[in-house]
Amino acid sequence: MYRTTILSALAALALSTAAASAGASPGASVARAAVGPYTTAHSGVVVDAGVNAAAHLVTTPSGSMIIQVTAQGLVPGGDYAAHIHYGACTDYLGHFQYVHPGPATRENEVWLDLDATATGRASDQVQVAALDLTQTLSIVVHQHSNPDTGPGAGPPGPRIACGNIELGA
Repeated sequence: MYRTTILSALAALALSTAAASAGASPGASVARAAVGPYTTAHSGVVVDAGVNAAAHLVTTPSGSMIIQVTAQGLVPGGDYAAHIHYGACTDYLGHFQYVHPGPATRENEVWLDLDATATGRASDQVQVAALDLTQTLSIVVHQHSNPDTGPGAGPPGPRIACGNIELGA
């Protein structure tokens, strides 16, 4: 538990440092998303799942992007996936891909792994190639883990929470 707290604090510090550097760099950008449960029934969506999260996206001076998601309200011990999706939450579009159409892989999409603690909290951070944050994007938390996270892992499944990514928020 202590190790997880320290790692979370270090990740937050790294993200804050990157955000400060990005604010001083030409062409740099910072974006956020307040992620909440879906409230309207739709195919492939679990309504009122009780999951909330915050997402922070920061372009680094080197041109990459750090994306951090911190969630709560997850089933303790559960494994979840979070991805960047095209469009707003209510558009229900597919995963953002660097090469579209292309393979559904970590290299071609933005995948985060949320492994819930005993208190139902989880966070993950990835560094990826920068995204064009002027396009409409959202971040979605899925009910299951990413397909490459271990034996028995399958598709990430239904959407349980979503937040629209807002540039400069």
